[in-house]
Amino acid sequence: MWKLYHHFGVLKRAFGTFKATEIIARRAFKMSEPMTASPITAGMESHKPLLLRPTESDLFVAEQVFGWQEYKLPELIEATLVNLARAWRNNSIAPIIVDGGANTGYSAIYFAVKFPEAIVIAIEPNAPSFELLIKNTSDFSNIHAIQAALWCDENGVDLEFPDGGAWAVRARSHGVGGKRPRTLSVTLESAMQTVANGRLLICKLDIEGAEREVCRASADTLQAAACVIVEEHDFLYEDGGCLAAVNEALAPSMAPPLELGENLLFINTGAEMQTASSD
Repeated sequence: MWKLYHHFGVLKRAFGTFKATEIIARRAFKMSEPMTASPITAGMESHKPLLLRPTESDLFVAEQVFGWQEYKLPELIEATLVNLARAWRNNSIAPIIVDGGANTGYSAIYFAVKFPEAIVIAIEPNAPSFELLIKNTSDFSNIHAIQAALWCDENGVDLEFPDGGAWAVRARSHGVGGKRPRTLSVTLESAMQTVANGRLLICKLDIEGAEREVCRASADTLQAAACVIVEEHDFLYEDGGCLAAVNEALAPSMAPPLELGENLLFINTGAEMQTASSD
C-alpha cells in the first residue's frame, strides 16, 4: 500500500490527481495500451499530451522527469547555461544537448523546453520506446531523434532485456559467432555531426552501464561540454568501472560533481562558463 501511495503522490505532482489515479488504475488492471497524460510541471502545460504505457517503466521515467524533476538544475547553473546557449546562437554556433538513453522522450522534452535555443539529440536503441519517442516529440522542432545505442564505436551492439522494464535495456558489445548485431550504435561525435556547426552544451548519460565505454572513447568531447549529467551503473558490472571511467574522463575540465537526484552533475570550470554567468 505504501509503495502505491508513493507512486500516486509523485504522479499527482507530475500530471494532477485525476490522471495519476487513471495511471495507477490502468497499471493495477494490467491495461498495457498507451494512454495520454499532460505534465503540469516544467512549462509543459501548452504542449500536447504525451503517450505513456501504464504497465511499462514509462510511469517511473515520468515520475523522475516531471514529478521529482531530477533534471532541474540549480538556478544559477541553469541561467548560466541559458545565457551560454544564447551567446553561441548569436555567434552562429548551434548549442547541442545529447540525451543518451532518451526512452520515450520525456527528458528530451524537458531539456527542449528549458533550453529553447538548443538542439536536443535524443538517442534511444529500444524500438518500442523509440516509436513513442517519435510521437511524443513530433511538435518539437528542436528535438532530433536517433534510433541507436550511444556507444564507443559504430560497429553495432546487442541489447539485453533484463527484468525492470524498457528503461533497463542495456547495450552490450557485439562479437558472437560472426552474426550481425541487432542494433545500430553511434558515438557521441557521430551523433553531434548530425547538427551543422554544433557545440556540446549538455550531455545527459543514462545508458545502463554504457557510460563506461562512452566516457573512455569520447573523453575529449565530454571535457569540452559545458555540463554533463550522468547516472552511473557500477552495480551492473562485476568489476564496476563506470564511476571510475566517468571521473577519469571529466576530471580535467569539470568541477567535482554535485548530486542531482540519482544523477551526478558535472559543470565545466572553463573561462567561458564564468563569463556567461556574469552576463
